[in-house]
Amino acid sequence: MPVYFRRLEQHIIIFGDTYQHRTIIKGWGGRFNGSDKSWYIPYSDIILDKVREFTTSNGGCQLPDASPKTAPIEKQPEVAATTDNLTVSSLLAKIDGLIRVNFPQSIWVIGEAQNISHKTHMYFQLAEQKDDDSRRAITVDAVIWRSQLQDIITQRGKDFIQEGLKVRCLCAVQIYRDRGAISLHVLDVDSSYGLGQLALEREKLLRKIRQEGLEKKNKLLKIPRFPLRIGLITADGSRACSDFCHQLEALAVPAQIYFLPTPMQGEETLTAVPRAIEALQQTCDLLVLTRGGGSASDLRWFDMAEIAYAIVHASVPIVAAIGHHDDLCVSEEVCCMRQKTPTAAADYIAELFNNTYSLLQEYADEMTALLQRRLQLAKDAYSAAQENLFASATVCIQHFQRAILQHSNNLTQCALDYRSSHNRRLLNLAATMSKASESFLLNKVQQLHAHEKTLMRYDPRPWLERGWTRLYDQHQTIKSITQVQVGSEAKAVLQDGKLTLQINKIEASDGKKSNL
Repeated sequence: MPVYFRRLEQHIIIFGDTYQHRTIIKGWGGRFNGSDKSWYIPYSDIILDKVREFTTSNGGCQLPDASPKTAPIEKQPEVAATTDNLTVSSLLAKIDGLIRVNFPQSIWVIGEAQNISHKTHMYFQLAEQKDDDSRRAITVDAVIWRSQLQDIITQRGKDFIQEGLKVRCLCAVQIYRDRGAISLHVLDVDSSYGLGQLALEREKLLRKIRQEGLEKKNKLLKIPRFPLRIGLITADGSRACSDFCHQLEALAVPAQIYFLPTPMQGEETLTAVPRAIEALQQTCDLLVLTRGGGSASDLRWFDMAEIAYAIVHASVPIVAAIGHHDDLCVSEEVCCMRQKTPTAAADYIAELFNNTYSLLQEYADEMTALLQRRLQLAKDAYSAAQENLFASATVCIQHFQRAILQHSNNLTQCALDYRSSHNRRLLNLAATMSKASESFLLNKVQQLHAHEKTLMRYDPRPWLERGWTRLYDQHQTIKSITQVQVGSEAKAVLQDGKLTLQINKIEASDGKKSNL
């Protein structure tokens, strides 16, 4: 198959069977476009002569220039007004022709990189938000073929494109006929464009925060001397988490860490970090917001308003260790304290404890010296007071000894007088009690004789010896015939035992029978 070429304003495009000549073409600075199997070479007169000679020797020639001057845009209405009946493939072929005419050379396209997929080739979409609805976007498919991808990585680095970052891409506009969709074949990526936009947005947000007077709100919060409850906001299982915790443990910081795993990259960061700040500030004395560094595009989430306002409105001081070394993100600008790394944040907290320990030691030394001076003064005062007390005590003892002797004499005389009076009272009381007891005993003896006579009158034994008896039923003593009935039982008490009787006949005392 012959090899052809076409000249553009800034490039030379080579078509045809170029696979076996790819080393030569690469030596001229060529980049392969996999969509139409063509090579793009930067234009120069020397390269043009070499390409013309190369294509001629391989059975080809120069095709007409694909400059916009040779293919004016005014021809488009003529194509659009045709009345021919076209098949889908014919329609797509015509559209492809129009694209080649109107976009004969690569162009720079600006958009937000979305849905990046990197296997052999890199596929993604360039998106532009609609003005009427920020949640909707206009998207176009883009692809970087493996050959261009390696060159771009070599020149731009492996992080030349990031999800959600606005970039400027040098693209060849083509149509993918199998799906009837416009496709951009990316030849180069200017990621610095997106970083510049991020810088502008960052400065705009900082100006807004300063105008609202919130820039120093978190900085004015007092950092506790002993932050015993530290809230840690970082990704679960991250190096930042392990570095921070291990450093605190190595420095023997006596603080309890409340770790809340939080995404630190991607759109979820914008909601997860404010939620973590809101949750931890209820129980913690100090919050640490940290991650293990990264590229500027990786850290752009911490330049967003959602996280910045969550920090400025926090009720506890926040130490940010986001990982920048060259510049600061908005979150670091508005936080109470900024450290470069998670380890540096742990060192700062340990320094708080050490400074407080040192201050307490200074206070302890000053208090010790003051107490020693006070103790010496107290000892001197104690010695003087001891001497004064000894002299005063000696005088008091002598005075009290004389008073005690006088009181002893008085008490002795009073005791003698009291004992004499008490003895007289005891003798009178003994005589009175003797008479009273004799009278009481005589009265009791008389009462006993009276009770004895009464009891003798009620003793049934003399009556039983004479043949008298006592009748009773189950409930009471029988004293009248009205208490019994014919056929009922009664018990009789005799001198030597008891009888059980049955009433067969009842007669009243006037001789009349009764059948009660």
